Amino acid sequence: MKLKIMHLNEYSYGNFITDDDKETHLEPTLIDNSINELRLKPRTNYRQHLEYFDLRTSPAAPVRWHKDYFHSDIACFEIVEPHDQLAIITTSVVLTAENEPRSGYVLKPEDERALLNSSQFQNRYAEYLYMTPQTLITKSVAEYLKDLYSQCSTSCIYDYVRSLTHQIHETFLYQPGLTNIHTTVDDTVRLKGGVCQDFAHLMLATCRNIGVPARYVSGYQYIGDLPENVGNDNLTVAMHAWIEAFIPGAGWLGFDPTNDNIMSWRYVKVADGRDYSDIVPIKGVYRGSAIQTLNVKVKIDKLD
Repeated sequence: MKLKIMHLNEYSYGNFITDDDKETHLEPTLIDNSINELRLKPRTNYRQHLEYFDLRTSPAAPVRWHKDYFHSDIACFEIVEPHDQLAIITTSVVLTAENEPRSGYVLKPEDERALLNSSQFQNRYAEYLYMTPQTLITKSVAEYLKDLYSQCSTSCIYDYVRSLTHQIHETFLYQPGLTNIHTTVDDTVRLKGGVCQDFAHLMLATCRNIGVPARYVSGYQYIGDLPENVGNDNLTVAMHAWIEAFIPGAGWLGFDPTNDNIMSWRYVKVADGRDYSDIVPIKGVYRGSAIQTLNVKVKIDKLD
């Protein structure tokens, strides 16, 4: 499937002013020396091909590109002129595979476990077995995982991870505003809810705890043809998060606990890493005391 993705991030800078009638509004204020780092360019890999990508900023600025340790494309730019707004607009066209092409290639259960337990394998994928601060397993998380594992299929690693995907989806409530970018898996287990980032972190912890390497993935998901969205020409979405687990005999495969899915043509991968801190879509600093507000719009259309 061919998908077109338009992504706008619009920042406004100013100070909140309260008028005599008690209404509060943002009074524009100039800032300068805005330095930014972006991870918004979709990958080309075994299940998707990037056909077109365009990045523009307003005010306009020259962009420098490089790859990070995890092979994600990083765009960097700096705006030195005073400005009270910054717009970052990306347009992508990506051709995606209909289904996950590797999901049928698995080893015998005893061969899978032997591979996962080998020191050579663990050394090679050590960074994806390491518990980061956001995926750290506390006592309460360990108790939850014990119950979670007992409900999952154990026929093979692929089925096991697929069962984890389903159980997390069934157990936790999708609730925007309940958590933030610093939420840990301990918080998620306690709150019994969150958003895609939280469910991805929880699934990272569940996989790594049983010796399965797992990495955090950011990207986009097409949902325009879902019944509740059909006919909505103004539908906008946000970036999405899921995980990839290394399945012996198959390689890295994607699992989405937020929607209880595996990868299909709906998913477009942008970046991956150990957790959210490795794939932050936009990071930046600027000089000035202004308050920052952000408006985000993501629109995804099928071209075929």
